Amino acid sequence: MRILIVDDNPDMLDVLASLLGKPEAEIHVADSVKLASSLLQSHTYDLGIFDYQIGKGNGLQLLRLFRQTSPR
Repeated sequence: MRILIVDDNPDMLDVLASLLGKPEAEIHVADSVKLASSLLQSHTYDLGIFDYQIGKGNGLQLLRLFRQTSPR
């Protein structure tokens, strides 16, 4: 299972990654919309967890891209 976690708060990224980090899970983290968009365009994900407000962007932008690039 591949999971993408996006948040501009590094503490929240650490907490979520440690809670979800299992041997069968591949966790990717991003602290910006730009990095998350790049990851979404180069990988498919089974689960995406997006903060609503991420710097100048928001999680809804990423959710739309997630649905286009990781359909299930």
